Amino acid sequence: MVTKEQIKNSMDAKWRLGQIKTYSVILGGILVSLLCFALFSGILHGDLALAFEVTGIYALLFIIIFAPFPLYNLYRYRKLFHHPEEYHLYTAVLDRPNTSYFYRGAIYYTVTLHTPDGFTRQANTKPLFSGGALASFPLDKYNNQTVTVAYKENENLLVILDEQKG
Repeated sequence: MVTKEQIKNSMDAKWRLGQIKTYSVILGGILVSLLCFALFSGILHGDLALAFEVTGIYALLFIIIFAPFPLYNLYRYRKLFHHPEEYHLYTAVLDRPNTSYFYRGAIYYTVTLHTPDGFTRQANTKPLFSGGALASFPLDKYNNQTVTVAYKENENLLVILDEQKG
């Protein structure tokens, strides 16, 4: 049985939290810079209320356009924890890398899972891996490694529980 603590420490959860933090920092940084711009513009032109009104409209539009990115990642992060009892544990080898279409430069693996009843299933990991210098999960460290995964069959959701086993 998979616990919420195992899912919280999984590579997928760490990646989602990193995405949430990155998008939130970018969104917050731009909003703070808009606030500073409104403050300086209002002081410079002598009409602080008008400067905050105009900048507030731009900030609201910016939030409407860009807030869905961290919110979507927060939704996907929380979805990992729904019904952890439905996950089944498997051991898989990360030996078939594929290039992600949506995240260019990111790599996902297709793994083969052997169920206890003798069936074989194929599932894809998230595109967590990369060969870049700033990669959280470098491709050369994980290629051909054996990992423990949790798989929720009804949602076709695969979560890598430990980073590297051997």
